[in-house]
Amino acid sequence: MTQPYAANKKFYFLPLVAAFAARVASVLFIDKSLMNPAPGLPGILMEYGVIAKNMLAGSGFAYSWFAVDGHAVVVTTAYMPPGQVWIDYFCLSLFGNSSAGVYAVFGVNVILSVLSVLMIGKLTREFFATDRLEKIALWCAALYPPFLYATATFGITTPVILIASWTMLECVKFIKAFAAGRHSMKYALCASIGFGILFYFRGEAPLLLLFTIAYIAWALRKQLRSLLPTIALMIAVPFAMISPWTIRNYTVLDRFVLISSNGGFNFWRGNNALTTGSPWTESGSPLWATDEQRTKLEQYLGRPAEFDRESSKMYINDALSWIKANPTDAAMLVLKKGLIFWTFDTRSRMGGTLTYMTIYLVTLLLFLFGLFTIRRDKTSSFGIRLILLWTIVATVIAMIFFPLPRLQVLMIAAYFPIVAYGTDAALQRLPLFRKIVCFFFIYFRRIICQH
Repeated sequence: MTQPYAANKKFYFLPLVAAFAARVASVLFIDKSLMNPAPGLPGILMEYGVIAKNMLAGSGFAYSWFAVDGHAVVVTTAYMPPGQVWIDYFCLSLFGNSSAGVYAVFGVNVILSVLSVLMIGKLTREFFATDRLEKIALWCAALYPPFLYATATFGITTPVILIASWTMLECVKFIKAFAAGRHSMKYALCASIGFGILFYFRGEAPLLLLFTIAYIAWALRKQLRSLLPTIALMIAVPFAMISPWTIRNYTVLDRFVLISSNGGFNFWRGNNALTTGSPWTESGSPLWATDEQRTKLEQYLGRPAEFDRESSKMYINDALSWIKANPTDAAMLVLKKGLIFWTFDTRSRMGGTLTYMTIYLVTLLLFLFGLFTIRRDKTSSFGIRLILLWTIVATVIAMIFFPLPRLQVLMIAAYFPIVAYGTDAALQRLPLFRKIVCFFFIYFRRIICQH
């Protein structure tokens, strides 16, 4: 029989301590060679850090664009969603534009990542209502290597895992409470706020919101009339939360940009004559704009609104022109990007390593085994269907734009409760898997005891 939460809080302590220790130790993964980047390179904090540093310099939310001849021009932009930029700006303003500021961002990542472990555990319990699966999810998430590595990188992976996990948890709580006739408005409001925060980190978050709302309407279709006011609230709150940023974009760029204006560039990056499905070149460097494209845009560098508009228009037109001229290649590329997203990108510096591929393969097998076992055990739920919906949406986005290992890690985080279910099923039903896990657990415990 499932015990109440209050009786189980004690087993959060050890996995969360382990999660904290492992994430602090992931400081070894930080690429210190990128602390002081060469001119023209964004460095370890990526584009988010470039904008944050320009904010510190008094240039506002602006990006440093480099002309073909190498000179930099700071241009007001909406190129990136502002959430991670604000985190970087806060840390750099307190600790300086230096390695201390970078380590402060890392500290924030550690805290957010530990909280995401807790959230994944609670999400797993909400789906399956067992102590055992919650413990497995907590320990797996605490020590899962890609989550550790993500903590030592400086993009949006770590905060988005936390925000998305919490948002999904509140969505599932809302569906279950509403279906049972219990008070559900607080869960709907929390889910709405979760999506609103997610809007500040991911440009495709509105699409995820709309698909989630469609699923909720379908799942509760027998009560649709009474559900409509809540659905309206869940849609209105996130868009109201993002509205100050959208108004700012319209004011400075003279056009409607809901979250970010990099959609055109990302669309081109995944649909052009140079790409093979991976966003990386054969040398492992990012596939950026061509010199011809940069030359076309140089005339607008002194006019931010025109630069932002013409840049987006050029990339979209270039991508569409290539698709129209090469429909067969474009269709095959879409399928290839989907395949890469679910398997391996051998050109990626992280995703193409044997270590990552081995870990991901085991994760994928446990996910598939979990799905198979859930179906066989008839343990279906609202949460499982929502996980699969989010996974499908993530796959479609990758197929339209391009796959990245960090997007794959975000997808894994979304379906991690199913991985926990598959791990539990494998431990109980596959003796060899149980022996291997026991061996590594004993080995890990000996290392801890010796040190």
